[in-house]
Amino acid sequence: CGSARRPNGWKETESMLQESTAEQQRIQQGRLLVDPRKDPNLLPWSSNSSWGGETPPNFATTDIVYIPEGKSALLDMNVYIRFWVIEGNLVWDQGKNLHMEAEAIVVNGGQFLIGSEADPYLMQGRITMHGHWHSFKLPLFGTKGIFQTRGNIEMHGAPVKVTWTELEQTAYPGDFNITLREEVDWKPGDLIIIAASDAVVKNCRLDRRDYCQVEERYVQKNYGKARVITLARPLVYRHVAEEYDHNLPAAYCAENAKRCEKTQVRAEVGLLTRNIIMKGSNFMDGSGPPGAEGDGT
Repeated sequence: CGSARRPNGWKETESMLQESTAEQQRIQQGRLLVDPRKDPNLLPWSSNSSWGGETPPNFATTDIVYIPEGKSALLDMNVYIRFWVIEGNLVWDQGKNLHMEAEAIVVNGGQFLIGSEADPYLMQGRITMHGHWHSFKLPLFGTKGIFQTRGNIEMHGAPVKVTWTELEQTAYPGDFNITLREEVDWKPGDLIIIAASDAVVKNCRLDRRDYCQVEERYVQKNYGKARVITLARPLVYRHVAEEYDHNLPAAYCAENAKRCEKTQVRAEVGLLTRNIIMKGSNFMDGSGPPGAEGDGT
C-alpha cells in the first residue's frame, strides 16, 4: 500500500469481513429469498433518522460505510464514500438521478441493486470510481473497482431495442446520413460508434486525437422505419457495406445452400449511450471528473 493512509475505521471493517464460510452460506440461503427492492422499510440515506439522528455520512466525515446483514439502505442522494462494505442491502431510489462515488465497493454476502428486470431504473445514474497507484488497496481486491465475494449485484437500466446493427449502404467521407440494416430506437442526442473498414484499428485515443477510423457521432435525427440516421457531424472516413456473390454453379448451390450464401462485409454501428454509466476518475488524487486527462477507464 506504500504510504497510503489507512481509512478511518479500517480495523473494525477488516474484522467484519472475516466471517466464516458457514456464516456466509447461512446469510445467502436466508436473505436472498426476500427482495429488498420491495421492502417498505428501506432506510433512506438522506434521512437523519437512518443514522441515529446524525447527519448522513459523506466524503468529508466518513471513509467507510458498513451495511450489516439485516439492514437495507435506500440510496436517494448523491454521495461519495471511499469504501463501501455491503453485507446487507443497498438499493437505488428508482425516482432520482443519482451519482455514487467510491474507491472500492465490496459486496460481501449482501446485495447491491439498481432497478430490476421487471422494473428497470429509468433515471440518469452514474458510478465514478476514484483511485491511483498510491491509493490504499484492499487485501486481495486492490482499489478502484466493484468487488464481490458472495452476494448479488444487479444493474438494470432502460431497455434498448437494438444495441448494435450494421450498415445497409456504404457511407462515405462527408456523409451526414447513414442507412442501417434494421430499425432502431436511438434518440437525438444519443452517442453511436461506427466501426472502421479501411484500416486496422490501433492506437485509438479516448480524446480521438488520432488517425483511428472508428468514428463516434451524436444522433441528430432518427427516421424510424426508413432506417436512416442523421449525424450531428459528417463522417471523415469510408465505412463499407457490401455483399459478395461467389457465383457458384446452380447445381452445386441446390445441394449446398449454406455455402452459396452471399458474404456480408459491413461496418457495425453500435449505441454507446446508456442511462447507467460507470467511469473512472483520472486525477492523481482521485477527485477529478471522469475522462479529464483522456486516459482513464
